[in-house]
Amino acid sequence: MITIIIFNVVITSRMIREEMTYGEVLADSNFHLYLLEGNFSVAVVYTLFFVFSINFVRMISRKMGQGMLLSYILGTYYRPVHQARIIMFVRLVDSKNISRKLGSLQFHKLLNDLFYDLTIPVISNRGIIFEYVEDLMVVTWSMNKGLENAQCIRTYFDLQDILVENKDEYYDKFDFKPKLHASLHTGSVVRAEIGEVQTQIVFHGNTMNTASRILQKCIELNAGLLVSDHIIHMIGLPGEYSKSFVGDIEFKGKNETETIFEITN
Repeated sequence: MITIIIFNVVITSRMIREEMTYGEVLADSNFHLYLLEGNFSVAVVYTLFFVFSINFVRMISRKMGQGMLLSYILGTYYRPVHQARIIMFVRLVDSKNISRKLGSLQFHKLLNDLFYDLTIPVISNRGIIFEYVEDLMVVTWSMNKGLENAQCIRTYFDLQDILVENKDEYYDKFDFKPKLHASLHTGSVVRAEIGEVQTQIVFHGNTMNTASRILQKCIELNAGLLVSDHIIHMIGLPGEYSKSFVGDIEFKGKNETETIFEITN
């Protein structure tokens, strides 16, 4: 395709410069000489190399995740750093039973379709998909991006809207309509590059553990979105959403609790 495009660009250029028709350029001996002994092959090779390089970088960036490639190149997280982040855990409701019903291969296809559909709402709300762990998607924001216009909360309801919009398609393909549990928490995390043969940028810390614990509570209560008291205090909850007190979560081995709320629209 690239060769055909370059070929026609060269012909069009000669038609304009030499005031010739398409057929006259094709029959022109100088044009034949350019194709066989000139720079035509060089132009094709350079263009192919340029296109390959761009696609290679895009593919590597896609595999690493949003913004990860530049961080690896710059060595931003070679040494661990503390960051304040907003963390959302999103999980498919009743995933174990769905997996048993569909089988491993069909369940993978479901997750692939599901995460593909959920990507646009996350990105449109300035979130970053940090990782996938089986049926779990981890989304993160910097503080200013996540709190602005309550985008971290809007993300969940935008995800639900996408599922409602595509519910018939899911039912036709997998014989069920997916729903989501989600937890939302914020705090300090350690962000660092880990590994040698297989490297990865990871988050560590109590913030991740608390977000996971809130998600477990969400599953126990069959709730939609549970958020921590930290989020509620920091964010201006838009009028279209309402909060209801759920309770306090206790942590094993710690004299700490986390107050959580359910957010509905």
